[in-house]
Amino acid sequence: MFPITQLRLPNSLAFIIFCSTFTLLSCKKQPSETIAMEKDTSNYAKGSFGYDLQFLKKYHPDIIELHDSEMNAKLIVLPSYQGRVMTSTASGDAATSFGWINYDLVSSPRVSPHIHAFGGEERFWLGPEGGQFSIYFSKGASFTFENWNVPKEIDTEPFKVVSVSTDEARFEKDMQLENYSGTVFDLRVNRNIRLLTRSTIDSLLGIKVDASIEVVGFESENIITNTGDVAWNKKGGLLSIWILSMMNASEKTTVGVPYVVDKTISEKIVTDDYWQSTARPACGK
Repeated sequence: MFPITQLRLPNSLAFIIFCSTFTLLSCKKQPSETIAMEKDTSNYAKGSFGYDLQFLKKYHPDIIELHDSEMNAKLIVLPSYQGRVMTSTASGDAATSFGWINYDLVSSPRVSPHIHAFGGEERFWLGPEGGQFSIYFSKGASFTFENWNVPKEIDTEPFKVVSVSTDEARFEKDMQLENYSGTVFDLRVNRNIRLLTRSTIDSLLGIKVDASIEVVGFESENIITNTGDVAWNKKGGLLSIWILSMMNASEKTTVGVPYVVDKTISEKIVTDDYWQSTARPACGK
């Protein structure tokens, strides 16, 4: 059996499938208005990027802000929350903040059972969630929500900052996890967040976005490496990279999910009735 030593989600795959958030705003640029509002950080309305930036700075002085010099695109990334992209904007501090943030939980010192749902536009997780190889249930525990707990390493513990530039942040985390079957995993997680330029966005979309359209795009590269002495294999269970996103919704929000048409696949390609589905129990996410 071929041992697994590293699992990597490449940049291009990450962007197309789920690791990159791509938001297009159909609005004209208004630089003079944006600059005027950015001078006074106390007047940002709730729902704006500036409001979220000031709010998160109160509780996380290690906050990282990525920006593009040619656009008004910005990202907020938190090392304290595993290098999580909390939110983004396409039009500067006074414009809409796209990521959903759980303000009450972020500002509260309380410890939450099972999971700390801080929100965030894009965050790193690991699987499996259930079954005999789950890393969310202790060995011998029954598969009920009361026994389901997110490992602290991907819930409350910070990721180490490796490097930061104006448009990229790199993180690293060493951890040890045990699955339901008793297999112990020693691993290192490398997570890299990159804010994309307009030319890169055009190239990935295969079209040229009109200059009058404000746009923000980013990608995350996520790698897990076996740092232990024992090879990972199917018998003991394997790990998977799992990326989750929580976005602010509206009546005009549109989500595009690209996929390859394969007539041999009979299963449903996209589950768009997640909260109505009875196939998967709610786990507080």
